[in-house]
Order: sequence, then structure tokens, then C-alpha cells
Amino acid sequence: MKREDGFTEEQIRILAKNKYTRKVGKNYLSVTREFKRKFCQLQAEGIPNREIFKQCGYDPKIIGTYRMANIARMTKGKTPEDFPDKPLPKSKMREFDEKLDKRAMKQMQLEMKRMHQEIEFLKKIMATGVIESEDD
Repeated sequence: MKREDGFTEEQIRILAKNKYTRKVGKNYLSVTREFKRKFCQLQAEGIPNREIFKQCGYDPKIIGTYRMANIARMTKGKTPEDFPDKPLPKSKMREFDEKLDKRAMKQMQLEMKRMHQEIEFLKKIMATGVIESEDD
């Protein structure tokens, strides 16, 4: 897929008037949570992406296939409930960060265990005399 050029000033004005547009600039379009929920719902009903954009008041020619595909990818496999009216509270965000930290810690522990195993293996090989140490 070829990435389209930025929006013209006229296109920005048109997009900004749409109730589902959160922010729009020369090189970006940010849609509302309401649009994401509606997109998920209509997608689940089997309506093609291009038609969803039309139903929501967007001109697919202005949006372009690249941006439509990105929005479709962003909502793929999600339900309307995945896009609440309000962002997650700080406590939920901390909980999410803690889960990420636990995953990262577990990955580092596995990496350290593997490295210790490799060191022990190399020590055994050096003890057999197959590989000479650099000190010799």
C-alpha cells in the first residue's frame, strides 16, 4: 500500500467538521472513541471498511486506503467496549504498567539463567582441555 500525501487545507477543514474527528493536521487524522466503537460494531456486522467510513461521513478518497487500513488494523479483534468513553484511570494504568514490568522481569530472569548455563558449559569445556583459555 502506498502512503498518501498529506491533507490539503480544504480537506483539513472538511475533516475537522466531522463529529468523529478528534484531531486533524496535514499528516494525521485522529478519530474519536465513538468512531472506534461504531467502526468495531459495523465491522462485526460484516460491513466493508470503505462503507463504514462513508456511513460515518468521511470521504474515502480524502482519507485514503493507507489511513483506512491503519484504523481498521487498530480496531481489529476489538469490541466497542474496548473503547470506553473515558480513558483508563491512573490506577488501571499503573496496574497495566506493573504487568509489563513483571513480564520484563521474567524475561530478564530467563535470559540470566540461560547465560549462567552457557558460562557453566564453557567452564566444563575449558576443564576438559578442548578449548584453551586466553590466559595460556
